[in-house]
Order: sequence, then structure tokens, then C-alpha cells
Amino acid sequence: MEIRSSVPLSRDVDALVVPWIDDVATSNEWWEEPAKKWLEANRASEDRAGWAVLGREGRPDLFLVQIARGARPIEESVRQAAGRGVRAAREIGLRSVAVRVPHDAELSVWQAVAEGLVLGDWSYDALRDSKGQHAAPEIRVLCTEGEPMQGATDAVKRGQVLAEAQN
Repeated sequence: MEIRSSVPLSRDVDALVVPWIDDVATSNEWWEEPAKKWLEANRASEDRAGWAVLGREGRPDLFLVQIARGARPIEESVRQAAGRGVRAAREIGLRSVAVRVPHDAELSVWQAVAEGLVLGDWSYDALRDSKGQHAAPEIRVLCTEGEPMQGATDAVKRGQVLAEAQN
């Protein structure tokens, strides 16, 4: 698991998972306009999560998970969003996934995203036939628009250790 100080602009990761919080100021990133269109088109859907087709070759696929503005605790919401994203990436056979972490996120959010990236892909496979199953994404990235805050690396390591201990 790694931390990057930029949101992927190219296919160096297969998918970008975006926990989308309604009514939060946006920063005009490349994926925001298609995300808004997809969310508007799917307002009536109960699931509130899914792939937004961007129509740009060479850019990562985009997986949106909408989070209600008043969702509390926010850590649990982003943990679930990261988990849903990594599961969805596995289901379609993607090898790498990145989760966007807001640039002003607290350390607890960084930890929660790391936990979600590990826990979201867990399944009991010891007695199952693996035929037809896709392998888990090998590359898992946490990304933000600027430099991650001090302590983010330790928070991610802590989240990874806690999640692996639960398995």
C-alpha cells in the first residue's frame, strides 16, 4: 500500500475510487464533471455507488461511492467506500486501485481508508474453488491533491495492521 501526492491522471492505476460527499466544495479535478453527470443520472438509484464511464482512453476507471453529507462517523463511511471500491475492482479483474483521500482529511480518515482497502477484499476462500475468480488488486494506493499531512503514513500503516489482524 502506498501514498501518492497526486490523483492519477493516467493509467498507472486501473481504477480511482472516489468517496463523494454531497454539497462539499469541489476542486475542478478531471473526474468531477463526469462524476456529477453520473450522480445526477443515477439520483433515483438506491445503491448510490457505481462506475462512471469517462470516455477517455488512458485515464483510470472511476468508481463513485456517494456519502450523505451528515453521515457520521465519516471514518466508517470512507472505510466502506474504500472496501466497496476494491471489491468492485476485483470483480471486474482490475490489478490496481487508488482511493482519493480529501486533502484536508484527518489522520483517522487515512487510517479508515487503509482499513477499507484491506477488509473490503477479504473473503473466506480456503474451501472454495477459485475457478472463474479474479485475483485481488495487487497495487493499492491512497492519493490526495497535495502533500499528505504529517502522520498520514503512520495512520495508513496502523490501518493496514488493524485490518490484517481482523482477518
